[in-house]
Amino acid sequence: MKITEIIGEGAYRNCYATQNPDICIKRMKPIVNKRYFGFNFSIDMKRYLKIKFGISDLNKVEFSQITKLPQSLKAYIPSEIHLTETELIMGRPKDYNGEYSKSMIEFGKVKNEYFWKCVDEICTVFEEHSLWYQDVFFKGNNILVKKVSRDRFVPIMIDLKELGNNLSPIQINLILKSEKKRKFYRRFDRFKTTFYQNNSEPKNIEL
Repeated sequence: MKITEIIGEGAYRNCYATQNPDICIKRMKPIVNKRYFGFNFSIDMKRYLKIKFGISDLNKVEFSQITKLPQSLKAYIPSEIHLTETELIMGRPKDYNGEYSKSMIEFGKVKNEYFWKCVDEICTVFEEHSLWYQDVFFKGNNILVKKVSRDRFVPIMIDLKELGNNLSPIQINLILKSEKKRKFYRRFDRFKTTFYQNNSEPKNIEL
């Protein structure tokens, strides 16, 4: 599939727009640049991931975890998710007016009670199934604000993977589920503090 431009960049992967306006793809970067003991190193990405996380392909890890998600979370992820040998292909969320949905970083504070009810529902499901995806609510890069109508917004999670406790700096405490949960909620609280905006005219909204 022919790509057109980078629309998202992470530490280990890039996300690209394609000639199909409804599709985007994630590809792993070929190398990772690291600095150790004052020297710069370019390391093969698959080898680096194998050493650091015990895995060699983030796309396969994410796809596997997405397929195991509870059905109640499927409304909050992109559509049409497929895995190829080198790519993770997924639908590119759009608002009701045809524009591409923005990330929280681009959108800013969200003044929409339905959106935050959906966020709380996601957290409830995470809690019920002990799913502690540390990066979902981290800094707002991995949540899109999808406007399904003028007055109803929905959060869309675009990065769902859990890589264990082999993080940098090494956090041995994350072997424990209780510690994963504690870290998740620390990040979630910062996320909500940063992006939540009260609606001056609250309404009773049913999910």
